[in-house]
Amino acid sequence: MLESWRFKLRQAEDAMRQQRLAEAARLIHSDKLLNYAPGKKLAEEVSHALAQRSVGKMDDADASGAWLDYDLAVSVEGMTQTIGEVGEHLEYLATAHVERLLDDDDIAAALTHLDLLEQHCRTPKTTALRDAARYMNSARDLSQRGRFSEALTHLENAARLKPELQTIENRQNQYQQQMQNVRQLEDRLFHNVSAEDWSQALVTADQILEFAPEHQMASDARRRAWLVVGNDPQPVQSQAQESLAASNHGTAVMNSSADSSAQVTGQPRFLLWVDGVGGFLVCQSEEVSIGQAVPGSDVDIAIQADLSRRHATIRRDGEGYVLVPQGSVSVNGRRIADRTLLSDGDELTLGEVVRLRFCKPHALSATARLDFISRHRSQPTADSVLLMAESCVLGPRLQNHVICRDWSGDVVLFRQDANIFCRSLESIEIDGQQCEGRGQVGTNSRVVGDDFSMSLEAID
Repeated sequence: MLESWRFKLRQAEDAMRQQRLAEAARLIHSDKLLNYAPGKKLAEEVSHALAQRSVGKMDDADASGAWLDYDLAVSVEGMTQTIGEVGEHLEYLATAHVERLLDDDDIAAALTHLDLLEQHCRTPKTTALRDAARYMNSARDLSQRGRFSEALTHLENAARLKPELQTIENRQNQYQQQMQNVRQLEDRLFHNVSAEDWSQALVTADQILEFAPEHQMASDARRRAWLVVGNDPQPVQSQAQESLAASNHGTAVMNSSADSSAQVTGQPRFLLWVDGVGGFLVCQSEEVSIGQAVPGSDVDIAIQADLSRRHATIRRDGEGYVLVPQGSVSVNGRRIADRTLLSDGDELTLGEVVRLRFCKPHALSATARLDFISRHRSQPTADSVLLMAESCVLGPRLQNHVICRDWSGDVVLFRQDANIFCRSLESIEIDGQQCEGRGQVGTNSRVVGDDFSMSLEAID
């Protein structure tokens, strides 16, 4: 009968041959095989194999797995010269990967990798790289608010720490140009507001927000312009602007006998069925959750696909939209790990196969639309999802939120206080009651015009 330690040695050797390295390391330690010469020899082999595997994982961008294998290699044999050299090589690979992430503008992922790196080897080089990444992250946040001078100061600090990073110079050039553009637009916006040219103020504010989505002055001017334009009794020149101006114009109340007393705003979601066009899931909340359609799901947009129960969140932040991933999410083919500002036309991939397109088509409305690119659908079933802000424009124009090619003009659904109203340039019928151009709608309303019809449906 074999001695007990020889039997355990055989088990550890079998695990080693089958590349179950973590198990082999555990057997070496738990059975005290290091007390015997064959056990010491096997420990060297296992430690060397773990060290080599850690390098392979780092090459494959699996930093967490690489450091786990490295730590295990150290625990098996101790810190030998060979293991120390592997650690130095891992530091070199990890640092190079962080610099590539910074070049790709993926600062959040770079900081995550740096935190992991500094748990194993904190050196002046890693400290300088971490501080530079933090300065770059602060600069980006400041630029989003239009504070470009401060952003450039942070980039100068980053450049002093890591002058070899080309991405810092690229950002400096970008922010310099954006600062000049925004300053010119700020002067124009001030002139628009002083002259009470509110229609042009809306356009100028939107142009500023394209460069700096969290620009406070532009956001405030845009809200003020909407209030004024929406209550301006004078007609606006273009049909699209006239339709949107109606979204905040006057107080229109349905006939008290109409069966529409239920307020849509009391429901964060409802279905909009546009005859001859399609069905749309309308979400009114500023924060909308996306996840898998499963029994008992409480997400706003439940998709019939292999996703997490709560896979991502889209938040309306001022006039912009921010995507926050909870599961695997990519934007335009690039994986994201942190909140990301969305732009019109961005393609979102949830998990492996669910593909959506984010659209913000109308310049004078913050409402956005999510179109399904893949064959997946929401539950309840809808052709697209409308993230409704202050108004939603339907009609034949390409910039409308819902394109209805056969309609002669625009129709607007808009919020006013705790209610939702419908506005048209022509007389409309809401739940059998004739309205002169506008009226309040409820969760189960039917709206009919000369060349269109649509229904609202509550979601249980």
